[in-house]
Amino acid sequence: NMKLIASQIDLFLHHARDLLHQLELPSKDEYIAAASTAIQDLRAASVSSWNLTYISFRPIFILLGILGHYLAIVLRMIAKHSVAHGWRAAKEGYFQLRTGTIWFVNFQRDLPLSAKYAELGALGLAIT
Repeated sequence: NMKLIASQIDLFLHHARDLLHQLELPSKDEYIAAASTAIQDLRAASVSSWNLTYISFRPIFILLGILGHYLAIVLRMIAKHSVAHGWRAAKEGYFQLRTGTIWFVNFQRDLPLSAKYAELGALGLAIT
């Protein structure tokens, strides 16, 4: 049984050597030259693919740039008007707060002392 396996392995190795001689593999220099050519072709294909991609998407980049410019103009206008309206609202809020405070202080003066204490107690209860 072991002799049969050994003879089969020997036969396999003999056929493998015959196959390698029949293939006539190229020399090391031919491999190096072929690899160099393959790398140059790969580099040229990469550059070509990049140029194709750039040319294909360039109109989209231009349109996005134009739309971005107009979007910036619109946002600038919105911000300008928002700040103006915000300033106007802050001034109006200040005047309302001032008027309300004056009214509240004048109203408090007219209240009896017991009502002031009741408000103070309710305020203290609300705070705690």
